[in-house]
Amino acid sequence: MIAFQRNQNILLLVFLKNILNLLDRYGKYRIAIPIILVGVILQRILVSIYLPNFLSFSDGLANPDQLFSYDLSYLERLYQNLGEDGRKYYAEMLGIDFIFAFIMSTGLSLLLSALNKTPKWYFLLPCLLALSDFSENASQLLLLNLYPKLNVLLSSFSSYASSMKMSFSLACLLLVTWHIFKRIMIWFRQIFRSKADIQN
Repeated sequence: MIAFQRNQNILLLVFLKNILNLLDRYGKYRIAIPIILVGVILQRILVSIYLPNFLSFSDGLANPDQLFSYDLSYLERLYQNLGEDGRKYYAEMLGIDFIFAFIMSTGLSLLLSALNKTPKWYFLLPCLLALSDFSENASQLLLLNLYPKLNVLLSSFSSYASSMKMSFSLACLLLVTWHIFKRIMIWFRQIFRSKADIQN
């Protein structure tokens, strides 16, 4: 049993190392930025088209994807307000969100790699963001299929995944902002050095 767990840990480490190597190889601005732009376009579609329609179905109740946490009673009220057509629409919206989460997390991982040429463990944070988003979306789809007999544990897991997603989102935003700031400072330093060399 111990040997099996050790082998699992080794395989996981090899898998993560391979992902870091891929990010190191393809972590270029010309790859990362277009991918992020596609993610931004998908986000705009979700926010400007899907979300207003969702809110009209839900009578103003917020999409769980926008909440840090929620409970079973909130989901029961939401699904009841949505009605059958609204729940189908929500399921379609979750499908788009799956694609958005994958594309944006890939773009952010590549951007972090491009900003910092040395592979770091935190390049994988956007992958954890995507995993938590996938978990919440999958839970919501299962709950939609179970309605009206909702599962307490599944709703709690969905809420927990939403909290993790928000936390990882903040961590990714701070990381990217910090690395962009560092790059700008390095760029300014190089300019000042070049001007000083010219004057000398």
